[in-house]
Parts: sequence; structure tokens; C-alpha cells
Amino acid sequence: MFVSKHVVMFRQPGRRRTSTFAISIMVGAVFFERAFDQGGDAIFEQINRGKLWKHIKHTYDTREEE
Repeated sequence: MFVSKHVVMFRQPGRRRTSTFAISIMVGAVFFERAFDQGGDAIFEQINRGKLWKHIKHTYDTREEE
């Protein structure tokens, strides 16, 4: 009884209206997607450090300095 009353208390505020629940799911999905994408990019760049164009571009830059 004690646990179920507290679980209902924590779940209830965000689920009173279906629209509030749906919007919170959408906003959470957007933030999760952005964080997951940035984390994946960071891991990819760390693994491929020194192999990506932005890391080796200066060696092939042929602009003449005046």
C-alpha cells in the first residue's frame, strides 16, 4: 500500500491530460535525439582523430600568403 500510493503520486502530475503527456514525450524525444546525435559525433571524431578532413586540411591548403 505504501509503495503504490507513492508511485501514483509521482506518476499522476504529468498524466492528468493526454495532451500534456504527449507533449512531454515529444519534447523528451527531441532532447534525447539531439544528445544521442552529439554523443555519437563526439565518439566518431575521437576514434577518427587525425583522419578527418577538418584535422588534415591545413596540410593540403595551397593558399599563398602575402
